[in-house]
Amino acid sequence: MEEENSNNLNELVAKLEMTTGDTNKINEIKKLIKEGNLEMTMKKIEEIFAEENAQGDVADKEKDEEETKYPEELKDAHLEYVFIGLLLNHPKFITKYYYLYEDCLFEDPELLNIYKSVLFFEGAKYASELSKKDFSFSKDTAGVYQLKQQIKKE
Repeated sequence: MEEENSNNLNELVAKLEMTTGDTNKINEIKKLIKEGNLEMTMKKIEEIFAEENAQGDVADKEKDEEETKYPEELKDAHLEYVFIGLLLNHPKFITKYYYLYEDCLFEDPELLNIYKSVLFFEGAKYASELSKKDFSFSKDTAGVYQLKQQIKKE
């Protein structure tokens, strides 16, 4: 029975060895298994899992911070609307006023779609390859065309 437990623990440690970079702790756990100190072995394995979970929590927190990159007071749907209007009326401005894909955080998906349209159609001859990088083409419909005309007027 103890030999079976040791084999199972060794398999677990082998898997841990692939996912964790702490060779000192892994070697310590292997030594404890050889000595037959299963209680201490389990404590050390639990420590590794606790550290992995803590690192996962930090990564989750960083992801949450990234998702809330801009404070609420900087989110302004009307400003996005005005910006798109500027680009629609003056497509040349896309040479100076463009967002990289990772910084493009439009709240309104319709305005994002129109921004893509400016990149690939209205302002295509002015837009650099860098400004187009990672963006997909816009989805144009009659509704999008009407919204563009409305934005241009305003």
